[in-house]
Amino acid sequence: MNNKEYVLIIGANSDIAKAIAREYAKEGYNIYLAGRDIAELSLSAKDLEFRYNIVAKELFLDVLDFNSHSNFYKNIDIKPKGTISLVGYLGEQSIAQKEQDESLRILNTNFIGIVNLLNIVANDYESKK
Repeated sequence: MNNKEYVLIIGANSDIAKAIAREYAKEGYNIYLAGRDIAELSLSAKDLEFRYNIVAKELFLDVLDFNSHSNFYKNIDIKPKGTISLVGYLGEQSIAQKEQDESLRILNTNFIGIVNLLNIVANDYESKK
């Protein structure tokens, strides 16, 4: 039974994200799968729809493109009831200690980018109480 409520999963191509998506789909939630690899997200979405009779949509999101975050969330038709982030970039400490670009990629992926996006989502949730 499709309850028409959505869960947004950010960083949805990871194995953990796929397992979480399956659990929510089993409970009847529709799923937004957000990430950079649309082809892989599309396969996951089709699998979820087939297995659990829910709606699953793939959404392109690059957490490092800070300026796209507002439009990304604004363009989601039915706002999610919950949001889960599984974004992460481990990086290489030895490289990050020597190269600023690697340090910034780690910080921007794991903190600044996701905080920027989740602030937008949280503000929406807060406005709805």
